[in-house]
Amino acid sequence: MDTAFIQEKKKVDLKPVIGGMFGMIMIFVVLGMISGMTPKPELRYCCPHCGVCFATIEELQAHVASAHPSERQLIEIVWS
Repeated sequence: MDTAFIQEKKKVDLKPVIGGMFGMIMIFVVLGMISGMTPKPELRYCCPHCGVCFATIEELQAHVASAHPSERQLIEIVWS
């Protein structure tokens, strides 16, 4: 019998493979948690006509101009 074609069976240790897969999963979980922790902009400017709120006065003014064209336009007053 020719032994040149007999291949030796090698045992592969799966612990590093499983550990690497677990590590990758944990990275994705942590990144998901971090992205969920980003602060949302504070919606300080609310439309007096419909109640929709915006983060900036410019966004509110644009909303009033497009959604409520027949209503009075808002102006920003800065007190010094």
